[in-house]
Amino acid sequence: MMGLLGLLAACGGCASLRGFELSRWLTARPAEGPAADAAIRRDPLAYLRRVARRCAKLEQYRVNLVRIERRGFGPLARLYGPEHIEAWFRRRPFSVRLVWLDADSPHDQSVYIEGRHDGRVLYRPRRGLLGLPPGVLRARPETIVRLGQSRMAVTDFGLERLMQRTLDALKRAGPQARVRYLGRVRIDDLPRPVLAFDVRVPPQVSDPPTMALYIDPRRELPCGAVLRSSDGTLVGAYFYRDLRTDIALTDDDFVIRDEPHADATRSTP
Repeated sequence: MMGLLGLLAACGGCASLRGFELSRWLTARPAEGPAADAAIRRDPLAYLRRVARRCAKLEQYRVNLVRIERRGFGPLARLYGPEHIEAWFRRRPFSVRLVWLDADSPHDQSVYIEGRHDGRVLYRPRRGLLGLPPGVLRARPETIVRLGQSRMAVTDFGLERLMQRTLDALKRAGPQARVRYLGRVRIDDLPRPVLAFDVRVPPQVSDPPTMALYIDPRRELPCGAVLRSSDGTLVGAYFYRDLRTDIALTDDDFVIRDEPHADATRSTP
């Protein structure tokens, strides 16, 4: 119980929205695309399925995640972020390590490894309670979601899970689903033009029901997703930068490090 209270206290201080940086991430500007994009426009769903198959082949990677989320309940919900997080992912066993890079973040590191630590997430805040040194706390992956401190559990992290959720919602929506290819766009802080898709399903199928999905055309992998409610309210935004797949991760990469941020620095495009 004390560990859970400590975790909630840390999350309660999440950094508030940085308006200027938010506009940089959510403003898409048209960019010219090659004639090959015509095939994507004719059958955007087939292209997204191809992207999903490529994601399913990723065994491990390291990526810089920019996260913006509306958290909390009812009228108390508000946007948090952008958060800059260095993330390590391994497929077998399913493993995720997160290191928060923003100096004003209350979070330091978290680690989840499927089948270990009694199914708990290990988490260390940047600062301890009452001025004490921070310790390592434990919580079930779904706990923070239920308490309104995150929109998704760590068990839903990753490019493959993003595409799985998207295609599953489209399948369940059936003829009511809509997928449109909008062309190539530029977004500040992403190094090159990306492919933009508008994905919509009924709200009873998925909440939120609207997503702008961005794909890196060189790798054919997701590089961003912006989620909105039916009335256009921003619910969450996730951008994946500097994806590295040419690495070999071991158990040593999925531990809470004694020296925070020793191996994570702010990435550049």
